[in-house]
Amino acid sequence: MITKEQFKKMELEMTYEEWKACYCPECSNKDNCPYCKSHSRFPQSIGGKALCPNLNK
Repeated sequence: MITKEQFKKMELEMTYEEWKACYCPECSNKDNCPYCKSHSRFPQSIGGKALCPNLNK
């Protein structure tokens, strides 16, 4: 997983915590998630549909 400093260099319009929640390789539910590795899992602020179940936790 990338560090917070590396994330800042990416200049995405989402927080590090949102990115970390949507990071599929670290997710314990990735095998059962229909949104795994889909852009729709990301927050609406970057064009996703915020469908990642971890965003609502």
